Amino acid sequence: MGLDLYCDDEHTRMGSYSYVHVQRKALLEAYILYLRESSPEGATEYDQALLSVKNRRLANNLETAICKDNEDNINYQVLGKLEEEMHPGIFAFVYHSDCDGVWSARDAEHILTALHFLRPYFSRVPKLFQECENNAYYLERILRISVAEGSEIRFC
Repeated sequence: MGLDLYCDDEHTRMGSYSYVHVQRKALLEAYILYLRESSPEGATEYDQALLSVKNRRLANNLETAICKDNEDNINYQVLGKLEEEMHPGIFAFVYHSDCDGVWSARDAEHILTALHFLRPYFSRVPKLFQECENNAYYLERILRISVAEGSEIRFC
């Protein structure tokens, strides 16, 4: 049992349900690192300070969504309240229910964007990126096909 993804003629095995949960949690961990350590180039000192405060607050809130007592669990009630503050690609990847059935081409585009800016954190979250080849996340191919074709990715 597990999740398979289909987009047009492309098929990718996402993994077992437990592996998918590990991936979601690890993506959140990479995002938290990004929020704590990034700063926009060219922003004024004042804007950087405001963004830093906002990012730290979001990182702290995301940490409360990660259940410490169970390695694979995420508190989705907490996470759902953070949708407006989160990057849409991270939210689409992590909050998506296996029962929802699809990622839209727009979701795929957002997820690809998130994977791009999180790339420097891949090596620091090995659970997430243990299946990388040439530093590319294993779902990137099907995500790119979805964006290029404007097709949704179906979960089976």
